Amino acid sequence: LELLSHNAESPEATRHVFKGRTSDVLYRQIVLGAEADGDEQTALVLALHDRPRSGSCNVRQMTMPMLRTLTSYAQAHGGRVVILVPQCPGGRENAWAGTKKRPEDGLLDGVAALVRAKKDEFHVPPSRTFVAGAEVGGDACWPLLTHHPDLFARALVAGARPMPETLQQKVSTDIRVYPGLNHKTVVESAFPDADWNWLFGD
Repeated sequence: LELLSHNAESPEATRHVFKGRTSDVLYRQIVLGAEADGDEQTALVLALHDRPRSGSCNVRQMTMPMLRTLTSYAQAHGGRVVILVPQCPGGRENAWAGTKKRPEDGLLDGVAALVRAKKDEFHVPPSRTFVAGAEVGGDACWPLLTHHPDLFARALVAGARPMPETLQQKVSTDIRVYPGLNHKTVVESAFPDADWNWLFGD
């Protein structure tokens, strides 16, 4: 967890398993800030990792550079933020989404169910539910948004394949895309504060 242990105030990422309908979802959860009150609303961010962080250890996904910039941004700007970091099993390119013939082999329906459960638990409104993905995690955003078009208010995607044209017509999600970035660029650059500012609408 080296990227989340850069100072003594780094947030705790608790380890969990969500029992999905067709598969279990390994994930980490970070909760920042005090419980929202008054007009302040809790935000939820689903962070989807790139290929090298796949596995079944429920640890490696926490080394994503985007988590360092996301948690730093959220801590600096205050408010309550719930960050969900599932881990995709390795071994095949389409492990997030399954295949066209067997989409049930993927994790995305379980991930969507996890997001809905956490929205209920933390009283997160639709307007404060976001997703960010890099590389294959960015690719995973397309089927996730296609099959769950009303789940996320905004999506931040880098290093993914082009957005399907049918998706643009189907979802109401605001999407910011950085296309054509190679794997090394995505892994090493992370998302700067300007991107998180856009995602949170600050």
